[in-house]
Order: sequence, then structure tokens, then C-alpha cells
Amino acid sequence: MYDYHTNLVWAIDSMLLAVSAVSAVVIVVYSALGKIISLRRARKLTAIRANLQNLVPTGKGTIENSCPIVTKTFTNEQFFYVAKQMESVLSGEFGQRLKICLASSGKIKDIENVAIRSRDKWKRIEAIISLGYADSPLALDILKKSVLDRDPDISYFSILALGQIRSSPSAKILLDFLAGHIDSSNRIATLLEKFPSSVAEEVIRLTESQNELVRFWAIKILSKFKQVQYVEKIESLAVDQSADVRAASCECLGEMGLGRSKDVILPRLKDEAWFVRMHAVRALSRILGPESISEIAGMIKDDSWLVRDSVKSAMIENINESIPYIERLADGGELKVLKDCAEVLEDSNYLDIILKDISSVDTDAKKRAVKLLNAVVKSGAHLGLEAILAGMEENLRKDVLGLISDMDKVL
Repeated sequence: MYDYHTNLVWAIDSMLLAVSAVSAVVIVVYSALGKIISLRRARKLTAIRANLQNLVPTGKGTIENSCPIVTKTFTNEQFFYVAKQMESVLSGEFGQRLKICLASSGKIKDIENVAIRSRDKWKRIEAIISLGYADSPLALDILKKSVLDRDPDISYFSILALGQIRSSPSAKILLDFLAGHIDSSNRIATLLEKFPSSVAEEVIRLTESQNELVRFWAIKILSKFKQVQYVEKIESLAVDQSADVRAASCECLGEMGLGRSKDVILPRLKDEAWFVRMHAVRALSRILGPESISEIAGMIKDDSWLVRDSVKSAMIENINESIPYIERLADGGELKVLKDCAEVLEDSNYLDIILKDISSVDTDAKKRAVKLLNAVVKSGAHLGLEAILAGMEENLRKDVLGLISDMDKVL
């Protein structure tokens, strides 16, 4: 059979070969151009950084005279990128004067236009970030709209830019956004922690929200500011229908540390939700200190191990006040409770005192030491005890081992 399409096949092969060759050349050129542009950008950024460093030690006059020269040479995005990077190097006063100088240079208008109108997504994002740094007069109006953009990247960087401004108006925009976009709440709460405490006035209004998650995040944010003027409102949320809100209320009241909140938190020790009980234990420990032990010691029997851990942490911190309660708990003989008590004694280094009191001439001290040692032995959690015994004097160690033998023949 004859092949009558040889010329056509060769023509197609030649065309594909030419396309491949052109593509290879384009890729090489594109990579080379990308590298050149990247190097040029790096050189410009380095030059800006050097100029700013030269301005630092020379004072206010030099900044105001040199800033227009510096900004004229480079694009706004380049300048803002380096200026933001150097915040940790520049003094606060220098950085603030630099922002004022940039704002008066007239070039901020270009940034604002890019942030509003640019069709290039990433140029727009660069401009949005710059607005947050530069204290642009129109920044809040622009960011208030861009934070609602359908593009998640533009919305995300608008949130970050608002977080840089750190004023009550920017906090209000972020909180309004949080109320309608609860999935961003953790990010916004983290940003607001760095704001001045005056923004608490904006945060408190969210505690009236019908959305329990919004109320929850409002209290979480307020707990970082510790604004005692809002304590009554926060106390009222300790009986909220949402367990998350009740827990956050206990946590916030614990952070405030006001004695008046004791009566509000005590009922939460019996809350149906374990995490509310946990935060109630922690809050009482912070508010009352050693006096909290009388209220929370019995909760070492709680069903939740996290509640028990919170009780143990409080007892370790206040071990001297906890000893009478540990003695009473040891009388019950419940293995789980004995183990928790043994952990408290070990982690608080109270085992050393127990072993020293074994040979004490004080009858009461010796009697208490023997009782507590017996609880530790019966608990089975005695690795710390073994470590201490290894470093004791031989005569004392023999006395202790004799007691342990009487308590547990197998051990």
C-alpha cells in the first residue's frame, strides 16, 4: 500500500517542531526577564532601605527635606514595602514623621486610586496594604468597601490593613465585618488584641448581638483589655443561654480579677457544660488565690479530666492551703482521686517535705506525713517518690522504706 500523505505529515511535523522551538525561546526569554525584573526590584528596595537608614540619625529637618527626593525615585509600592519592613529598625517618632511626610508628598493619591480602581488584583492588594501603613485620609472609606470584596484575597488583606491602623473607626469596621462573617472572627480578634484599650467601647456593643458566636467573640476580645467599667455587663453573660458565652464570661472575669465577681462565678462550678466548669475553676483561682481552694478542692472528683487538671493546677500553686483538703480526699481511698492528689504532691515538690517530716519530732507533722505517704503509695503514682528516695541519706531511706513496706508488702 502506498502512503499518499507523506508531504502532509512532514508539513505537520515541521510546524510542531517550529512551535516547540518558539515556545522554548519564549520560556527562556520570559525566565530571563523575570530574573532581571526581580534583581532590579531587589536593587531598588535595597537603595530605599539604605536611604532610610541614612536618614535615621540625622534628625527631623533632614527627613522633611529628603523624603520628597526619596519618594520621587521609586514607586509608592516599593517605598511602602521597605518602610513597613523597617518599622522595627526605625524609632516610633521617626516612623511617624515619615508617614506625615509621605502623606504630604501628594503621592498617596496614586495609592488610593490603585486601591479603588486597579484591575490588577495584586497591585490593588499592594496598594491596600500601603493604605493601612500610611494613614491615608481616605483609607478607612476605601478599606470599608474592599473588606467586603467578593475576592477573598482582597478581603483578607483589607482586614490586615485595617489592623495596621489601630483606631476606633478601623476597629468598628472590623467588628461590623466580624458580625456578618463569623469565619473570620479568630483572625479579627487576634488583630484587635493589639489595638488600644479605648476600642473596648466598640467591642461591648457586640455583646447585644442575637448571634451567640458574635457575643462569644466580643467577650474573648474584651478579656484582653480588662476594662472594669464593663464588668456588670460581662457578669450578666455568665448566665447566657450559650455555654460558650458563659465560659467566655468566666474567663473574662478571671482576667479582670475583681473580688465582686466571686458570687457570679460560684454557680458555674455546677454548670452542665464541662468547659464552663473548667473556666469557672480557673477564674476563681485567679480572683481568690489561696482562698479559692476551699471552693474548688472537691471538684478534683469531676468527670472531666480538664476540670480536674484546672483544680490540680490551682492546688499546686497554693499547696500549703491545699494540704488539709488533700488529707480529707485521701481518706476516701478512691484510686482516681488518690492519683490526682499524688500528682499534686509531686508537682508541687511537697514530697520532699513529707519525707523530711517522717523523722520529725513534731507528732502532728509526722502523723500527717505518714498519712500522705500512704496515699501516694496506694495511688500507684510514686515515680517521684522513688527518685527522691534514691538521693536520701541511708538511715532516713531505711526508715521510709520500712514504712512503705508496712503500707504495701508487694511494693
